[in-house]
Amino acid sequence: MTVKDQTGVAAYTGTEAWRGIQLAADEINSGDMLDGSKLEVEVKDTAGDVQTAASHVTQAAADSSVSAILGPVLSDQALAVAPIAGKSEVPVVYTQAGSEGIVDEDWNFRATPPLVTYYPKIGQYLEKQGATSVNTVFAADIPTLEQLSHDVLPSVGEDSGFQVGEQVATQSTTQDYAGPVNKAIADDPDALGLLMVGAQISSAMQAVIQSGYQGEVVSYPNAAPAVAEIGKAAAGVTWPTNFDSSIDTPEVKAFDEAYTEAYDGTATNYAAEGYDSLMWVAKAIEEEGCATRDAIKTGLEKVGQAGFTGTQGELTFEANGHDARSDGYVVQWDGEKIVVLEQ
Repeated sequence: MTVKDQTGVAAYTGTEAWRGIQLAADEINSGDMLDGSKLEVEVKDTAGDVQTAASHVTQAAADSSVSAILGPVLSDQALAVAPIAGKSEVPVVYTQAGSEGIVDEDWNFRATPPLVTYYPKIGQYLEKQGATSVNTVFAADIPTLEQLSHDVLPSVGEDSGFQVGEQVATQSTTQDYAGPVNKAIADDPDALGLLMVGAQISSAMQAVIQSGYQGEVVSYPNAAPAVAEIGKAAAGVTWPTNFDSSIDTPEVKAFDEAYTEAYDGTATNYAAEGYDSLMWVAKAIEEEGCATRDAIKTGLEKVGQAGFTGTQGELTFEANGHDARSDGYVVQWDGEKIVVLEQ
């Protein structure tokens, strides 16, 4: 069972993850990884709502035919779901959902390295650009993005020679970004961080372009579709990521080819994370030779403790095999495509 946003503000992340999950299921079921057994995966839409996510997981946990759940992408939903997984003793594997506390509850696993663990790479980039001042516009109701603005960037700045000044809080429902952007750039910082969700990044970028701001613009992986939509005017936007289709590894190349054939597009980090999450479950079943909830939980821990190579690179796991980590990459939009600056 997959429980992810298919509609609403974060639909892009959930629908892309679902695409990756389907590609993994096709690969697993067409091969001999599980000795002829097949994985059946269906999706439930959380529609950006915490209670809906909790309800879907509660129903799935009560269904004995559900051996594992691929959980929500948004941290607020994941935080609501995690106690249900623990109480019901059903393994839940999340993508994204980077807030603290999610995998503290037993039976919860995270296949995406939390953004805050590789985001410090942006500090190396800003230091090379000579940035000494950074302001932000961020979605205050998204815990991970608030943490990036309030905690991670200031901490990174201490090591990279910049200070974080004005931090303009918005909401995930904000539509007009002219005011917040103008407030953030009023003192002409060397760099501006745009930390919001989905189409909001596009709206904020348009406001930056219209303002004439000439400093560095940094963001996070959600920026990829926004800069592609804007095109040349968004050239120079930079962010750290755990995946990009231009990264030169066999796993990325194979996944991107499969994605392009299936969906006539370029693979995204959300799709890659979805793929890796189901592959982790399949490896757990293969490890234990059994698909009960207990066996999958044990298998996930064993595979996590050993680590494995996925579309996101060499994945290691903390928290007794529950929480993914990777080194990450720094990428930049050059006006036509994403290029890898540091690999």
